[in-house]
Order: sequence, then C-alpha cells, then structure tokens
Amino acid sequence: PVEVEVLIAKFLCIGLRHTIVAMGSAQCSTCAEECLGGSETPIVVKVPTFRTTVERALGEKIGLKLDALDRLGLVIIEIPPGAVKEWNDACPGDKNLQVNQRIVEVNGIVGDSAAMLAAMKQSTIWHLVVQRPVEIRAVVPRGDTESLGVDLRYATCSTSLLIAEVEDGPIQDWNDKSSADKIKPFDRIVEVNDTRGSVESLLEAGQLSDKLNMVVLHYE
Repeated sequence: PVEVEVLIAKFLCIGLRHTIVAMGSAQCSTCAEECLGGSETPIVVKVPTFRTTVERALGEKIGLKLDALDRLGLVIIEIPPGAVKEWNDACPGDKNLQVNQRIVEVNGIVGDSAAMLAAMKQSTIWHLVVQRPVEIRAVVPRGDTESLGVDLRYATCSTSLLIAEVEDGPIQDWNDKSSADKIKPFDRIVEVNDTRGSVESLLEAGQLSDKLNMVVLHYE
C-alpha cells in the first residue's frame, strides 16, 4: 500500500461561542503512517509557485502526510522517512518538497484533491505544481466579542487551522485596517500567541486571550 496519510476535516469556530454544525468526527484515515503531530517553521518566500518532478520505486514507502481539507490542494504536514525524504536529500535545492507547501497539481490533475491523491498512489513519477506559503503576521484585538467571525476547518492530527470563511468580526476589522496583507479563506493559522503544534494547542491558546498574535500562511 502507498503510505500517504490524509487528514479528514471537522468544522468549528475559534474563540468562540459562534457555533456551526460539525461535519462528522475529525479523524485521520490511516493508510500506514502514524499521526505524530509536531510543527516546523513555515517557509517564507516571495515566489509562490514552482514545478518539480518526484520519482519513487514501485512499492517504495512514500513517507508523506497530507492535509486535504480544502478539497482543492494537498498541504504537506510531515515528511517522515521514505521516498520523498530520500528524494529531497538526493536533490537539494529550491524545488524540494517542504512542510506547509501546498500541492495544487499532480500529473495534470487540478482542482480535485481526491483525484490528485489517487494519481500519487498509482504513479511512480509525480509531475507536481507546488505553492509556497507567504507568512502573514497579525495582531487581532478581540475586545468584548466572543466570536472572531471566522469559520475554521481542522483535523486532529494537523498543525494548522484552515480558514473556511471570514465574516464580520475582529479579523475582518483587522483586514479593513491593513493596507497590505489580508486574511482570506483558504489561509491557514499556524501560530496563536507564540504557540505552534497541534490544533488543540492552537485552539487553547486563543480561547481566553483578549488579543491574538497570529501567524497565518497565505497561498497565491
């Protein structure tokens, strides 16, 4: 079997008494890799997209944990030992696969994360288009409101919170005041009040604070 682990989504709202219905239980579908959690420093670059080709031997352990929450791309959560790590080590450079990058095309397939995953399982050569995230730092006062006006998707084994929607609230207020960066749907929160790691730790860090210092990853 191909060791590609995909994280399944659950909806919730950070902060928050503003609730939405959970779409099933959050879980990890276990292909082979264990859910280890943890975090790495996000990649901060200005060139957002690149093409690369990864080759593996038939039957070789891939070693790749992917987050498919947005249904359009595959965000790399972890690269444990396997074909991808060996390929990275053998081909150092700016076209390596790294944690927090987002795969948006696999062998000509775009816009369908399930189809991209199927192609990765079936093929030993991957022609990929990959997005590097741009890091946004935001300090968001909460004031007296309990809701941030942000709907999030998350998976229990992930290390980021996917922003599904930005509504009226403190984050939209921050957007209105920011002259450059904007927090948008499909961005991912990877740090809250100096805390990184599991989604549980991110959510806990934002629960009681009246100000959120956040690091958000944006994909062009």
